Amino acid sequence: TIILLSGDRGCFKSAPYLDEFGETDQGLRRGNPITLDATRVADLNLIWLNHAVPESIVHEMESNRNLINIDWNHL
Repeated sequence: TIILLSGDRGCFKSAPYLDEFGETDQGLRRGNPITLDATRVADLNLIWLNHAVPESIVHEMESNRNLINIDWNHL
């Protein structure tokens, strides 16, 4: 998992590593080989290069209200 932080706000993004079925392996529990997905890396690069981290966080917070309750300063 990738954490995007901006000030006192943040959000989680899926890892750019996928297995052969296109799924992430949280905690590497399944043991399937994973590879770096170029599309997800490109998306993360666009967010970074366009200075869109705060905007991405706001979009995630609007779609997932559970992110508001997390104290991002202590991560």
